[in-house]
Amino acid sequence: MTWSVPLAGAAEQRPGNLLPNASFELGLGQGMPTHWADPLNDLTFSLRLQNRLLPTPSLVRDERAPHGNLVARLDLSPGRPQHLTSAVVSLDGARGHVLSAYARSDTPGARLRLSLWTRPLDWSLAPDALSPEWKLTSSWRRYQFRFIAGYRAGRSTAVGVVDLVSEADRAGHVWFDAVQLEAASLVSDFQPRQQVEASLSAQDQPHHGTLHTNGTPLQVDVKLYNNRTTTAPSDLELTFTDESGKEVQTHPLTAPIPPGFSRRRLNVEFGLVGRYQANCRTRDGSAVDVADYHFLVRPLIGEHEPAIWYTVAGKVDKLPAERIDLDWTNEQTKYSEPSQHLVVDEDGFIFVCCPDGDILCTRDGGRTWDPSYEVGSGFASVPGTPGQILAAGHGAGPIAGAMGHMSVMRDGSFLCIAPDRQRRVGIVKRSRDHGRSWKDIGEISDFLNAQTGPPVELKDGTYVVPIGMPRAGFYHANYAYRSTDRGKTWSSYPLAPGGEPFVRELRSGRLLAVVRFNVFPPPDRFDLHLGNKWNWLFWQRALGGGNAAYSKNLAMLESDDGGITWKNPREVTRMLGTMHGSTVELPDGRIVLIHCSRGPWKHGGERARVSRDGGNTWQPEKYYLHTTPTYPGYSASCLLPPKLADGKPGMILTIVGNRRLEHRHILASVGKKSKSSQPQRFAPPSMQAVRWRPLP
Repeated sequence: MTWSVPLAGAAEQRPGNLLPNASFELGLGQGMPTHWADPLNDLTFSLRLQNRLLPTPSLVRDERAPHGNLVARLDLSPGRPQHLTSAVVSLDGARGHVLSAYARSDTPGARLRLSLWTRPLDWSLAPDALSPEWKLTSSWRRYQFRFIAGYRAGRSTAVGVVDLVSEADRAGHVWFDAVQLEAASLVSDFQPRQQVEASLSAQDQPHHGTLHTNGTPLQVDVKLYNNRTTTAPSDLELTFTDESGKEVQTHPLTAPIPPGFSRRRLNVEFGLVGRYQANCRTRDGSAVDVADYHFLVRPLIGEHEPAIWYTVAGKVDKLPAERIDLDWTNEQTKYSEPSQHLVVDEDGFIFVCCPDGDILCTRDGGRTWDPSYEVGSGFASVPGTPGQILAAGHGAGPIAGAMGHMSVMRDGSFLCIAPDRQRRVGIVKRSRDHGRSWKDIGEISDFLNAQTGPPVELKDGTYVVPIGMPRAGFYHANYAYRSTDRGKTWSSYPLAPGGEPFVRELRSGRLLAVVRFNVFPPPDRFDLHLGNKWNWLFWQRALGGGNAAYSKNLAMLESDDGGITWKNPREVTRMLGTMHGSTVELPDGRIVLIHCSRGPWKHGGERARVSRDGGNTWQPEKYYLHTTPTYPGYSASCLLPPKLADGKPGMILTIVGNRRLEHRHILASVGKKSKSSQPQRFAPPSMQAVRWRPLP
């Protein structure tokens, strides 16, 4: 329903501007826009999925600005409409509204239309309200129109986004200032939404200000704009809430607020670890900030600290642990991932298969390690040892493709599936001498771009290998491949969407699977991205909006028939950037989920949770096994028998990997684009053994 005519005449009593930061004095946000030009809000995100990217305006000083000092400038391209969108605001449904904006252009013939959307933006369709078209001049002028918004009556029955649309027949610029949306019949003089507005960020913190570390005060930068001409007493406070919305702390802003723009840096003794949100409000509860500030606090665990950390409701404590550096690095690639499924054989040996073709062995539960040796010829789809494969020019791919999931079976033999890209098959290979010689025993067909999980041998002798491979409609789909003839022939059964699968057989005979659950939905299902909105939005802002996946977390399923059918799918992590999960079953039946956390990568590493009901619900403790000094790799774990532990049951051995840090990661963490893909080799790949146990 649209009524759009220019207005003249006196204004009625002012009901208030609905738009935050309406004269752009507080900037656009750190790293990416979070209100004006925000590409990720509930109504603009549909454009992102259509590959119609919103331009980010430049904020420039203008001595003639209608209000304040800063104005928004958009670049005009011939024949291409440019859009400046607002934050999502609540509207009074089925009543009149007035939208106004000051604008000017240096381009003859430049044109402007004001519009409003109450549904996801689609520029191939008409908005809900659209003004006449005006020709812009080089002088500031206010443009205004009125309309009826919403399709239901009542307060806050609709939401909307203002869309300022400008275009020209030649290149140039358009400037905007003092935009006002009010629930009224006549336009009023421009006023900001609040007499004092605030914007929160952390300018010196990595990952676009989203990442902080425990043990130091929480640094928060507060931008303020006081619309008065005199200093105002402060009745503001910062409120901190956890991911469930529970308020965990407040911090008063006591200093008076000078007129115009000001900035202050607060050092808050926060003392909590985890994901949080900060807002600025008056002490009576009125919001004055222009956007939520999402942030993460991580612990910094010493590289050789004899402890792991854990939190309950954000409060930190420690448990004793042992850390042993492995005498290994990867000279071929950046990867540091051990094969995920560690097995304690009947002699107490534990073998770690490394991505470069090395094999490590410990005989005392990870305290000491034998010198590494190179896997023998025949393990890959091309002949030769790893050194010979590299010398022949095949690259590191065939090596990592076979080593990444190599596993020890019940009889002590090694098993792997070597990808043969030319024939599109996976060659099933076995070694009976700890990887020194190999024999082909079978093939898996249609094997291409596979993410192979470690093979497991069930109690009845069945082999199960979880494999993620591309399928129509999915980025990856996971299948459980089963063999009942010791690896000669295989049949596949659907498991779950995603990739990086892992399967463990529990003492009950149930199979428990963990998959990396990152599914890309079709463009018309943008609502799926917002289903885990808090975590998804934090992840996008930490990465500067560069990743379109709506989920990148872990899911778990179970099978009671040896991997033929799978049931009870559930997401077991909510934070995006969690991946490569595995499980360990403790002697008392508890399930420990261990996974990598890269959301974001800096100070990431291995995390763990404990479940008492098979992975359906989780204990409140969150365990931090390490915080990598480089880029988080993946891990491998097993339960140690008491003789390899400390004489008591329940100790876990986890091998954590630290990938080589690359130049692009460093630049991404500080919000700059990389001009070079060359890695900086100051932090080579490494692995560390962690002997630890969770709380009883």
